[in-house]
Amino acid sequence: SNGGGAVFDLIPCRRLPGYTEAIRHPTVVDFGAAAQTFGLPFRRCLDHHQLAEALAGARAGAGVSLVEVVVPPESLAREVGTLFLGMLRGSVRGPAVKASTAGVIGS
Repeated sequence: SNGGGAVFDLIPCRRLPGYTEAIRHPTVVDFGAAAQTFGLPFRRCLDHHQLAEALAGARAGAGVSLVEVVVPPESLAREVGTLFLGMLRGSVRGPAVKASTAGVIGS
């Protein structure tokens, strides 16, 4: 959860006056209430330790769980490159990926 609308931080409109109020328009979503509505276990995580505990609990449980990870609103724009390269490295294997990411993510 990043307060909503962070995907728009990736395009040039983020530099416009009034961007935050008109386009980014931060919102508050109560994921705990949503989980309760569907009878799902719910954990809200503010740090890595809480996330590790929540994921371990979700894996140990039966059925679906909802885990909310709270991150700073600007974190998507700041970390998207690292996130993308990490996903690419973790999901695709082979010489082409290794060559294209060499020196970028410590291949």
